[in-house]
Amino acid sequence: MNSQRSLIVIVDDDYDLAQLFTDAIKSGGLNAIGFDKSLAAVDYLRKHHSEVCLVVTDWKMPEMNGLELTQKVAQIDDEIQVMLMSAYELEQDKLKEVNKNDYLKKPIHIKTLIDTIKREYFANECKDTCDR
Repeated sequence: MNSQRSLIVIVDDDYDLAQLFTDAIKSGGLNAIGFDKSLAAVDYLRKHHSEVCLVVTDWKMPEMNGLELTQKVAQIDDEIQVMLMSAYELEQDKLKEVNKNDYLKKPIHIKTLIDTIKREYFANECKDTCDR
């Protein structure tokens, strides 16, 4: 992952959750922006993809689900990683379609979310931007 990329994009159709996750990630020392509309997130990614290192997205959303969003992200910039979240059990076949083996299950404790992001996506790549 390119160390110039330090922005995490949060996408959840529940406005309050999108803001909660975004604020929590920021308080954890990371750079984040949140969206409650997946299409708005895609528009943002098209314009700012070179700044983004990770998209954290809900799986079940009305405009575009997590599978579709993951595919769009890959089309826009294949260096952006995606972390999926869901309150529902996801089928392994669906996860394999987007090259994922697992996802975070909601409800998720905020500390677990931040720790997972730091461990899985920032372990070695951008310590200097994560530890600010």
